[in-house]
Amino acid sequence: MTIKIQFSKKQTKDIIKLYETTSCREIGDIYGCSETTIRSELNRNGVNTSKKNYINFSTKQTKDIIKLYETKSCREIGKKYGYSDETIRKLLRENGINTSDKYRTRRIVFTNSEIKDILKLYKTTSLREIAKKYCCSRYVIRNLLNNTGINISDRGRFSRIKFNEKQIGDIIRLYNDNTLTEIAEKYSCSLPIIRDLLIDEGIDTTRNIKFTNSEIKVIKRLYKTKTLREIAEKYGCSFPIIRDLLIAEGIDTTNVIKFSKKQIKDIIKLYKTKSLTEIGEKYACSGDPIRKLLRENGIDTSDSGRFTRIEDPEFKGLCRRLTDSIINRNANKINPRKYVIGKYYHIDHKLSISDGSYLGLTVLDIAHPCNLRTIQAKTNLKKGSSSSLTKQELLNKIKVWNKDYGDPFEGINVNIKYKYKYGRYRIIK
Repeated sequence: MTIKIQFSKKQTKDIIKLYETTSCREIGDIYGCSETTIRSELNRNGVNTSKKNYINFSTKQTKDIIKLYETKSCREIGKKYGYSDETIRKLLRENGINTSDKYRTRRIVFTNSEIKDILKLYKTTSLREIAKKYCCSRYVIRNLLNNTGINISDRGRFSRIKFNEKQIGDIIRLYNDNTLTEIAEKYSCSLPIIRDLLIDEGIDTTRNIKFTNSEIKVIKRLYKTKTLREIAEKYGCSFPIIRDLLIAEGIDTTNVIKFSKKQIKDIIKLYKTKSLTEIGEKYACSGDPIRKLLRENGIDTSDSGRFTRIEDPEFKGLCRRLTDSIINRNANKINPRKYVIGKYYHIDHKLSISDGSYLGLTVLDIAHPCNLRTIQAKTNLKKGSSSSLTKQELLNKIKVWNKDYGDPFEGINVNIKYKYKYGRYRIIK
């Protein structure tokens, strides 16, 4: 069953006014309906929507737009005049200007001194870095270099950097203690250039780090309590190097973490209120070892066996009623764009009602204006009962709000005795 939207006389007048500068889609977003509904409403009131002749630029404006197009894009010009880029493009085409990319005029014209500086910079700097300096894209710099006859292919790029014998000796010496990236940063070049240079000199770049016998013993000892990543950070290498070393020493790296009896009890307790990833972060591992451990201890980790929350229907109903009365009093702050609440837009609780009741918050905390916002119906349905705010974040926002604007529940028929003290709402039974 389709819902027919009926506009008042005042709304129809506002829509006709808005249509002078705004598209049907944008008006539809404001009133929470589709663009076809707006178009049919305009046609009903004698407004022709078949041709977009509602924008009339003066001759001066047209000249200014043509001049601006030499250095700016249609989108930038549209933002300046408050219209879409399609409107600007249409105007330019009507005035005989081809707006296709092939015939687009060059936006940036470099001076001779700038070109010389770019050529100098290209010896040591990448295209992206040069583009950042001159506030343009790297393709503009690349085209400029191609026009000046400079080879910017990988082979030509490599040939630009030439190391003397002393530098080559220093790089080989540095490679014993430093990584390829560190050496590349020192010489202002890319990692492949250093790696290719070392290969040409007959140096194997597959294994950078060689561990002594004492270091291997320490790594074995550390592996009992720490992860591969933590050990790798300590020795300044990647974790696959540590893993390969341990496998070569005959150590099984599949069972990474071994939990004590106390840790197992703590994990089982934590699983009642926290997710596998959150527990994993606490114990410096992924969620998979935690899931495996819980299953070994006879705990069902599927969604059906997950800890469920008991929801109180009275709590939910009271929360909804309070929310409605708060929206009526604080509409300008909760819905500043004045969207029509219904099919296309909803009022959403940032910290959901189910999460709020579970975390021990009062009805007043959940229905507070700080916890309310206007969002699209699609996003609200996708979001479900998930929350975008934590308990502490909400309480901090309530404190700030009440300090600036006062208690929002004053003068509302709450039918609840409550106190607001020390930044918290407390219900008196």
